[in-house]
Amino acid sequence: YKHHFVNLRRGAGLAAEPDCPIEGCVLRAIGQYARLALDPRESARERADALKFVAHHVGDVHQPLHVSFAEDRGGNDI
Repeated sequence: YKHHFVNLRRGAGLAAEPDCPIEGCVLRAIGQYARLALDPRESARERADALKFVAHHVGDVHQPLHVSFAEDRGGNDI
């Protein structure tokens, strides 16, 4: 699932714009769900669900190979 990882460019720093395609990655997911969780126009249920996704995706970026290089194929070639 595309929102659970990000593929980085070798030798470059972490940047959401060049590293995260418009269809999404974990960096965009964190931002989108954080905005939703803070939006007072949303229902309490929607905001709570969004907060759960923020926590989940922040956990994802701490998992080995969830933030890696595209040519590593998520560790499948190591």
